[in-house]
Amino acid sequence: MRSRHLTLLLPGLFGDPAGGGAVRGRDAVTTDGDELPGLRTLVSRASPARRVPAGRSPESLLFECLGFSGAGPAWPAAALTAPEDGAPAPEDGAPAPGGVWMRADPVHLEAGMPGLVLSDPRRLGLTRGEADALCRAINEGLGNVPGRIEPLAPERWYVACERLPRMTTCEPSIAVGDATGQVLPRGPEAGTWLRALTEIQMLLHASPANRERQAQGKPAVNSVWFWGAGTLPPRPESPPDLYLWSDEVLVRGLGRRLGVQCRALPADAGAWLAQFPEEGRHVLYCDALHYAARLGDRPEWMEERRRWETQWFEPLRRALWAGGLAGIRIEAGGGVACEVPASARWRWWRRRKPLPVRSPEPAPGGAPEGRHDAAPEHGAGNPREAARRPRGGPGGHS
Repeated sequence: MRSRHLTLLLPGLFGDPAGGGAVRGRDAVTTDGDELPGLRTLVSRASPARRVPAGRSPESLLFECLGFSGAGPAWPAAALTAPEDGAPAPEDGAPAPGGVWMRADPVHLEAGMPGLVLSDPRRLGLTRGEADALCRAINEGLGNVPGRIEPLAPERWYVACERLPRMTTCEPSIAVGDATGQVLPRGPEAGTWLRALTEIQMLLHASPANRERQAQGKPAVNSVWFWGAGTLPPRPESPPDLYLWSDEVLVRGLGRRLGVQCRALPADAGAWLAQFPEEGRHVLYCDALHYAARLGDRPEWMEERRRWETQWFEPLRRALWAGGLAGIRIEAGGGVACEVPASARWRWWRRRKPLPVRSPEPAPGGAPEGRHDAAPEHGAGNPREAARRPRGGPGGHS
């Protein structure tokens, strides 16, 4: 049992990693640590750890922690998620059938002070019938377009391009809450896709399916978000005893690429410890904290942190102290990481330190510096799922 190691990938745990990550000193919120004694103890007794660079997306954190390299800061998410949504799985180095997959996710843009702002795409709650009707309206009404919109999942739409578009894109996970004028595609071929986007927005505005959604008090799908184009990334070497835990479709796709099964996120640490006691390297990913922090939703962010404290951090601390784990690693994005070995239970003389927290504030709009990703050789962009997370636990959506 002592060789069982757990890595928690929790972007947003200490604030908005896309906005610069943790902040110390007078800007830090130190009182939050009093409500999170388990996490605070783990962080205080941690050893120095390698840190992923700050200012990167949750998806970049996930890719890099699983050993993928050579494509950052943008990643070909669509090639990994499309097979999970029913598309034929491409072979190594091969494009999607008919071209290269790119995500074209349904989104809602709302008016804000800096212009149109990307809302949280998880809250659309699209049904299968709505997605089919909206994409049918797009595909029947578009004239000279780069490709058809395929709703492989209600909340994840795709375009099969003939080749990799020569443009840079931004992940929705980073763009959410920003003025879209700062984070739209850029590059030599961006104009073609932006003209198509204008047509798509007009067709969506006229769609009866959207009028019905609005009559029901639901947000309209008034645009799509292009991102994540590319072919499969090179497969890294992974340990034979790697186990993935998440409700995110991208993690399932990465697991498929690694030849590793991705299991659903358990309800809490107790369920995880009882459900899967095997030795090995376990990686758990959840980005609920990131979205709350990114959107400046402090109440939700605080509630989610408290949930993780009671359901995960404190039970895991007890398990680590009892010798049931070899170690715990916490990756929070924004360049913040800590490694807590089993021997940390003997570091009782260490005083509990303030947590490195930036309190979420309402998103001001406008893209943070460096938010546009350069298109790599085999991909551009990254994913974000839809469907609002259930409030019953720190799980996610599929």
